[in-house]
Amino acid sequence: SMRVAVEAARRAEQELLQAVLRSTTDVVYVKDPECRYLLINESGARLLGRPVEEIVGRRNADLLPEGVAAALE
Repeated sequence: SMRVAVEAARRAEQELLQAVLRSTTDVVYVKDPECRYLLINESGARLLGRPVEEIVGRRNADLLPEGVAAALE
């Protein structure tokens, strides 16, 4: 059915995105309009010195010293 095909395509896209995020040494992240991290790869997490799970849903101000966070915003 069409629904099954759409779901399979979404899964394939997600798997491809995850493979790209895992394989690059570049920092890759996506933020929402309020500057909260929606996703970040391991390279970005290492740069911030925290695990991915601690970063997603938070802003730089939640993760970094005030001056550093302000400079990045």
